[in-house]
Amino acid sequence: MVIMLFQVWCMYMVHAMAPPSQNLNRKQFLGGVTASSLVVKPIVAAAEQKPDVFEVAPGSLDGQTVMITGANSGLGLESAARLAAGGATIIATARSEEKAQFAIDTVKSRVSGADIRGVVLDLASLDSIRSVPKSISNTNIDILMNNAGVMALPDERRTQDGFERQIGINFLGHFALTAILMPQLAKKARIINVSSAAHIGAKKNDIEQAIVNNMFAPSKYSQWGNYCTSKAMNILFSKELQRRFDQAGRLGSIVSLHPGVVATDLGRYLIGGSDAAGSASLDLTQKQQAQPLLQFLSYLGVLPVEKGANTQVFLAAAADSETRDLGANGGLYFDKMQVAQSSQLTQDTDLAYRVFAAGERATGVSFLV
Repeated sequence: MVIMLFQVWCMYMVHAMAPPSQNLNRKQFLGGVTASSLVVKPIVAAAEQKPDVFEVAPGSLDGQTVMITGANSGLGLESAARLAAGGATIIATARSEEKAQFAIDTVKSRVSGADIRGVVLDLASLDSIRSVPKSISNTNIDILMNNAGVMALPDERRTQDGFERQIGINFLGHFALTAILMPQLAKKARIINVSSAAHIGAKKNDIEQAIVNNMFAPSKYSQWGNYCTSKAMNILFSKELQRRFDQAGRLGSIVSLHPGVVATDLGRYLIGGSDAAGSASLDLTQKQQAQPLLQFLSYLGVLPVEKGANTQVFLAAAADSETRDLGANGGLYFDKMQVAQSSQLTQDTDLAYRVFAAGERATGVSFLV
């Protein structure tokens, strides 16, 4: 119920802030909420138990290397600690050496003997993204968790390469990172893209306009509209990359997920990921912009980070005997550790192909599949 009410709120915010010519009609509004709230089937018995906190079995990830973006706070930091407890080697990315060291120190304080190292990565800079392979030398990555993100920036901001910041970080940054790391992904690598139920607020016209504009986003800025668009693109990217893996006969799996409505660090309420924009606190304008949402979520109650991280930790840690032979689950969207139905818009295979192609053109990367 909480998630569904939040979805209604997201749709309302997009509807309320859109120009009159772009407003959703009532049927689209309610239809989108209903479709996004439907859970179609569980994937494993462990998930059916729905524990408060999904614990990774000690030693179950021995020999596995996991890279997590935005690992210095929120869901990324929680995921790093839980997966390290399972024996994984963690590569924690953050926007500065100081933030990366914070992730290392925090995980080691929680997990005795944790194997973790930091990498500086600014997803708002293609130059920074291109430097990552050198930073990790010849390390093979078994699990890539694209977790970092920004949400509902109150005014239009740009990445170093000129992209609108939400689309640039949430989608294009992770898109480019995944492409650049392809030679270092293990044969059966798992790619986990943290999306959001807010993707139901995305409008096809906005995505089409972003494609035409070489991913420089719609001409009129919408703080919630662009966020929803970026999260829909995460799902479309996941589905198209999985299709290409399957067509090429390549093993491995790409999945996307909604972590729930999660209370993250510094009093910000984000739908997955940490604030890659890196501000230490909300300024007055941001507080005023966020106040209605914060009041709404405070009334509903939000998930603590420990519970919010469950789905992405589960998708990273589930054993081969349960779900890890990812052919059956690749390309799918998850919520509450179960396969869920993403919006009808994100089922559009032609749109997924064109978003993928536009991502390659905009970033200059090329996937080797």
